[in-house]
Amino acid sequence: MSLPTGYPYFRWWVKDAESDEFYLTASDAELGFYHRCLNRSWNSGGLPIDPAARAKLLGKSRAYADKMWTKIGAKFSPSKDDPTRLVNGKQEEERIYVHSMSTRNASAGRLKNKCKANGDQHTYGSGSVSGSVEVSENLNPEGFLAEFPPKKLAGILWEIHPSPSKIGFVETCLFNEMNKSSKTANQFAESIIASLKLWAEYWRESGRMATGLDNWILSGDYVVNPPPLPQGKIKKSSGLTAEEIAAL
Repeated sequence: MSLPTGYPYFRWWVKDAESDEFYLTASDAELGFYHRCLNRSWNSGGLPIDPAARAKLLGKSRAYADKMWTKIGAKFSPSKDDPTRLVNGKQEEERIYVHSMSTRNASAGRLKNKCKANGDQHTYGSGSVSGSVEVSENLNPEGFLAEFPPKKLAGILWEIHPSPSKIGFVETCLFNEMNKSSKTANQFAESIIASLKLWAEYWRESGRMATGLDNWILSGDYVVNPPPLPQGKIKKSSGLTAEEIAAL
């Protein structure tokens, strides 16, 4: 099923681009044409497979477009949804991501407005989340995460570290990271909950400004330990000293 094309942005992964052989060896003109192709493809749901129609969409002469396409064309392949279009695989992954973000944020907005209309408490950023679950120090993800619910996991992380991020963003980030992870849903949940407890204590004890949950998840920091705390600082929630944390 084709996804909407009206979204105003897609993420650009610099590290991936700069490690790609095509990107490293392309001329400035080829790179410029490549980005033009990506932009037009994003807004148009792909590029026409017909060379003449493609050149017209790109705003270039047929001869110039065909010349550049001899190298740029390798970055595009036929769309599974429309055989008349060519798409960039990485960009279509972004289209799925942006669509899911838009859908979830719209749902979160409708829920927030509904709660306001009903007089319910639904305060984003204060740690109070409508429908959130209670968090125990002896959490056992094998029980309540058996059905792979990122929404419930987002609520648990929010209780540990109230965040300036919108809850819908956090849920979407978790959904995408869980899909990419080689761990089971329960293993992923168990590890990210333990990691956030360490990071939340680090932010408090070090006096550093805490990051938003969505940024923390997207950065990949949840798979690494926080930096060591100054000497003498104690990890209250984990029971570990800074030295013990550094040795993990």
